[in-house]
Amino acid sequence: MNDSPQILLAHHLKALKLPTFYREYEKIAKQCRRKALIIADTCCD
Repeated sequence: MNDSPQILLAHHLKALKLPTFYREYEKIAKQCRRKALIIADTCCD
């Protein structure tokens, strides 16, 4: 099995009938990555 994590996540969210999570998870993940970079920059100064 060589499915990417995004494909597996999408499949599981559909199977669990969580359409809002399916639609929004990528946007939220981007926001979290952006915040993590800001925190890392602040801590490393």
